[in-house]
Amino acid sequence: MRSPVKTTVRFFKELSRQFSEELKEIEKEIYEEAGMEFNINSPRQLGYVSTLFSRRRYLPDIHTREQTHSRRGRADGR
Repeated sequence: MRSPVKTTVRFFKELSRQFSEELKEIEKEIYEEAGMEFNINSPRQLGYVSTLFSRRRYLPDIHTREQTHSRRGRADGR
């Protein structure tokens, strides 16, 4: 007889593995679209890439006036 706990643990380990693989594929697509690799979890770097896309007219400018004035330094980290 199988233990329900072991079955559940095995299920969630497999689910975690699948999500990890999917996340890697999504990250790869993001880097390909951006034309460069960057830290997706960094608001500063994500903002910099978003600005590049906006300038190329791929995306609408998502920055509001309040966000722009409240930032310290430049979005590209310089």
